[in-house]
Amino acid sequence: MTTTAKVKDSSGLKKPTQAFQVWETSLQQIQNSRNSHKSNETASQFSVSDMNTTRRLLIVSSKCKLSSQLPKAVRSCISLVLYQYENNSLEDLIGMITTELNGTKVRSIAFIADGTESEIYLTANRNEVVSVETIFEHSTTRDFFCALVDNLDKSANGARLDFLACQMAQKEVGKLVVQELRRLTKCHVELSKDMLGSDTRVIVVVRGVEEVVPVGGLYFIPQKLKDVMYGHIESHSHLQNMINYEKIRKVGSGAFGTAVLYRNINDDSLVIWKEINMLDLNSWERQLSLNEVKVLSMLSHPNIICYYDSFEEDGVLMIKMEYADGG
Repeated sequence: MTTTAKVKDSSGLKKPTQAFQVWETSLQQIQNSRNSHKSNETASQFSVSDMNTTRRLLIVSSKCKLSSQLPKAVRSCISLVLYQYENNSLEDLIGMITTELNGTKVRSIAFIADGTESEIYLTANRNEVVSVETIFEHSTTRDFFCALVDNLDKSANGARLDFLACQMAQKEVGKLVVQELRRLTKCHVELSKDMLGSDTRVIVVVRGVEEVVPVGGLYFIPQKLKDVMYGHIESHSHLQNMINYEKIRKVGSGAFGTAVLYRNINDDSLVIWKEINMLDLNSWERQLSLNEVKVLSMLSHPNIICYYDSFEEDGVLMIKMEYADGG
């Protein structure tokens, strides 16, 4: 099977500007203060309330892999906002958050979105991203984060904004973004490289006892998150998840497989499931199909169709991908 990355219209891509002049100056400041930022763990250790009762906000982009499965691992006290990367604007997202919280302030906020080592993808609407350029120069991006942290109870100890599963974490550009977000929002901000936030530790009070935990533990039950992320390897229960999808129509076919449009009945999102009958292929063709999955899983760019998940059961390889309604 030939692997082809479907490219979207790139006419709206932003180009580097004088923000990088600011970058050079700020990087020198970061280098001078490197000793105080060797680890997020030291900078982030302060007490917060019991994780099972404190209300927090978790925002998840549909472009994030496993976005539809993450709610299974979220703590009951968490206010969860799942938004559609392709369809929702930043204004829509703020409105969804306002509706969800209904005037209640939260102790902390976590954001899970796809991205690269230099950008965090917010929405496809106007190609909104978090980058060195946008965090310094784009009023839309800056205004969004100011509006977002208005939902924080900044009078409480432990008010913070975290980005989980962020490829920008521990990169120089990430340190610059964190520095400016802290100045802009006047609250503690961190980027963590994995979903559980294992590289950012916080002290929590559980039944009167202080414990040091990964910051993602404020939002997820660790064992349930592990099951969501890795359980399919052991249980092969993927076909169980297909009951959450309604078949809409066939959208295309190739030499080895068929692309079918499905609707998630839980959140009305649209995805493509590519179905490949491995039993009809010879060994070379099967390897090509598996190579396609491997390549797709490595690609991450706002103008390339996003790979979400894949599994093989009863001889059928299923590949879940982003649906681009523009064709």
